[in-house]
Amino acid sequence: MISTQVARHSLAHHATTIQVPQRNHADSEGYPSPLHFIHIKKMLSDEEVSKCLELAVSYGSTKWDKPDAARHTNYATCDFAVEDSPLLERYLEEIKFQDRLWKLINEDFDIPRDHLFGFLDLFCVNYVATNDSLSSDSTMDRLEAHRDGSLISFSLLLSSPNEFEGGGTFFEALRDVEPEGVLYPEGIIRPDRAGDMVMHSGKLLHGADIVTKGQRTILVGFVDVAGPKPGVLAKASTHWGRLDVAEQRYRRQLSMTETGQNHYKRSAQSQRFLPKYSNLNQIVPVIGMASARAESQFQRESRLAAEDELLRSALITTKISEPEGGFNVPIPSLMEITQYYD
Repeated sequence: MISTQVARHSLAHHATTIQVPQRNHADSEGYPSPLHFIHIKKMLSDEEVSKCLELAVSYGSTKWDKPDAARHTNYATCDFAVEDSPLLERYLEEIKFQDRLWKLINEDFDIPRDHLFGFLDLFCVNYVATNDSLSSDSTMDRLEAHRDGSLISFSLLLSSPNEFEGGGTFFEALRDVEPEGVLYPEGIIRPDRAGDMVMHSGKLLHGADIVTKGQRTILVGFVDVAGPKPGVLAKASTHWGRLDVAEQRYRRQLSMTETGQNHYKRSAQSQRFLPKYSNLNQIVPVIGMASARAESQFQRESRLAAEDELLRSALITTKISEPEGGFNVPIPSLMEITQYYD
């Protein structure tokens, strides 16, 4: 397990900050950036969160029966947009929700207020355990790993933790971090009271853990922030895409080999091409290199290394300037990863 900083403040502030571990070990410059921190904080009072849940359930009871694929094409959830619920939208305005959120983002991520433009999306999601009376073939009890379209995202727990089991937000970068407090095994963060909020970079690979009992309702927001810097996201996405291709290619080659097709094996026509001690029996499998790039640990560490570099470079602030030649996202080799974990 990897140890990282889990800073807990006084109960009066009811706050925890978790530092995402460094993954690009070839270069430490810029680590940690503000986006390497995940903040769990009290956002709403007991009275405020109770009212928000009441309004959300009142409106959402007829909206949570199936995922809203029209609004969220790739990772649809059973949700409704806050702007579609006039009562909930008006109440959030009354309690100055956005102003309070902007203050926290400014404090915790060092993002100037004039770099905060509003919400790309603000919506209420409901997860239902499969054994719950309201469960159906179209309700959801989890959400697979994904990245948001925003630099800053948050999820605010509306349901009381006593009303459900499981759930929470898991982060791939925390999966091998020692659990402590609200950080559970497998990188799952579970706030321990309704009204608490998890704030993080939307570019961290994350998802919703399975709800095993009851229902979990949350308020989710994608914040419109200045950035990311030109070319940063494209660079990381290119590397993630190449890793996807490597994994798919390996699966294809493996499938062809298993079905007896030898397109991905090269026959050695002469022993002089092989060392005398070779036991390859005149067959050199090209699939080996593809296997190394598709290996799960290599894939995971390579993706997280690119994620790490993106977090260091993405924010537009007066403190960060683009280096000559642009931003590079060096992906460690299989040998470098093996040496680090040996």
